[in-house]
Amino acid sequence: MRRTLLVLVTCLVVKFCVSQQGIVVNTGGFSSGIAGISAVTSGANALFTNFSATAGAQSSLFHLSTARRFNLSELSSYSAGAAVPLSQNGVIGFELSTYGFELFQDRFVAVKYAHRLSENFAISGSLGFDILDLGDFGQKSTLSYQIGISGIIVDGLRFGFTTSNIDGPDIEAETRLVSDIRVGFAYEVSDKVELLAELDKPLADELNVKVGIDYKLHQKLSIRSGYNTSPGQTSFGFSYWILDNLKTELAALYDPVLGITPVLSIVRETSQKPKS
Repeated sequence: MRRTLLVLVTCLVVKFCVSQQGIVVNTGGFSSGIAGISAVTSGANALFTNFSATAGAQSSLFHLSTARRFNLSELSSYSAGAAVPLSQNGVIGFELSTYGFELFQDRFVAVKYAHRLSENFAISGSLGFDILDLGDFGQKSTLSYQIGISGIIVDGLRFGFTTSNIDGPDIEAETRLVSDIRVGFAYEVSDKVELLAELDKPLADELNVKVGIDYKLHQKLSIRSGYNTSPGQTSFGFSYWILDNLKTELAALYDPVLGITPVLSIVRETSQKPKS
């Protein structure tokens, strides 16, 4: 009983800190390692974030990820995503996610499509279905969506844009879907160093500024770090290529009030970085 009360209180605290957004998004190990920057991720790391960056993929992409929010097992999330090329420019994908425990659980399923309009520009659309299970208090569900854009501004400088549920639908009175606009940029300083930044404006919260750096230590090993202004988290992560097309990504987000959120991802993609 005491543990149940503790978890319920924790859920309320978490909801307050993230503006009561229903689905606590697991964006994967790479994004978590750079403080949640998501609009400008690429390849399989874009399966949960900005799907437009998968456009033009020449082979299938897979991403499995789990996160343990503030290191509480009751606040664990599990996500699976995949994308398959339909043509030279079109990609279709899906996402399945679950978060929470038996008394409070979010489940999410989405179908996505991305299309490359030119060599340096792509768009995507995602239609999802969110289910909030409150145990004895019943179940709520609603549709959600995301629109994504990504591309190259000049050689070495990429951009990404996403907007999600901008009309602000609610699963129920106190639980709003993730509703925001994100604009991100990634600049390749060299073959080893990439700087990333994002402006994230939730519909019902203050602007969140995120910055990150990704450093390629070795052909198979990269490390990264980041910081966001709301709620003021720092992060660290790394990637290691197990095989030519398979890598593992580990990250930790640190919140000065609520503690550490570890994230682990297994990603399948080509080791050559996509252009968009």
